[in-house]
Amino acid sequence: MSNDNSREPASDSADLPPITVWLAAINKGAVVSEATAALAELVNRVRATGRKGTVKLTIEVSPFKGGDANVNVAAAVELKLPKGDPHAAVFYPDAKGGLHRNDPRMEPLFSLNEAPRPALEGGSH
Repeated sequence: MSNDNSREPASDSADLPPITVWLAAINKGAVVSEATAALAELVNRVRATGRKGTVKLTIEVSPFKGGDANVNVAAAVELKLPKGDPHAAVFYPDAKGGLHRNDPRMEPLFSLNEAPRPALEGGSH
């Protein structure tokens, strides 16, 4: 942290209100609720995928317009979920670039009309 000599030195952190107190005061606790929900979603996705993700809390402090005694504090929650494996399937390309589930170079063993019928229970058709 930089030391700006024009300001008072930072007091001992034991004298400061905990971050959770003033975070809960922003928008009636909306930031805390959003971060809590984001963390729960992240934990579930990490467990499902076995991959890591992040919840990022960004706190921005800016001068309050119209007075030098106040500051404006804004907080935002950013959730980066782990990605699962992409959905995939095997296809056979033809000479024109079309994709097929069956190899277009191979002749079928039989047509659908000639497909063998499963035997009915009881032995007769």
